[in-house]
Amino acid sequence: MTLKFLQKSTTFVILLSLGGVVQASEELGEDGIVDHDFKEKKWVEQAINIPALPKSRNLIQLEFPNAVRKYYIDSKSVSVGKKDRVARYTVIVESLSGVRNLFYEAIRCHEKDYKTYAYSVGKQGFQKMNEVSWKPIHESGIKQYQQVLFDHFVCHNSAVRRKAKDIIQVLKYPPVANEP
Repeated sequence: MTLKFLQKSTTFVILLSLGGVVQASEELGEDGIVDHDFKEKKWVEQAINIPALPKSRNLIQLEFPNAVRKYYIDSKSVSVGKKDRVARYTVIVESLSGVRNLFYEAIRCHEKDYKTYAYSVGKQGFQKMNEVSWKPIHESGIKQYQQVLFDHFVCHNSAVRRKAKDIIQVLKYPPVANEP
């Protein structure tokens, strides 16, 4: 072992022994040595294309307890961004009287937030939202489906499922909850 390696290893052990009180400003490389060239990449959202309105044959009903409305996901609109790792989908929210509202949305699993890009009422085409920003996921109300999508279908351990087909698969065949 070289003296330089021992010095860096000792510094690393001291930082670890402080239990995270001191945060190192440098990252370790794959070999365990401080990587002075490490630069955190800034997250950038990739460009999107708003999809066509869904066809009935492509809808997957999203069922969950205490739902007051019916929710459907358009399987053809589900995507996972290759660069930004954001899940995007079209959701249909149907009231008890049969009125349908459509939203083209996204979920960022690592931040637990969502964004609505566009909406449609009835059979009109999508209209872009005036204000498009990331907002916290709702746990109740008309958009409680976002929490259900986050917890059970789109995200896994705070990361988006790897591919759109994985999300579609779990939407079509949801896991059965273990009963005591």
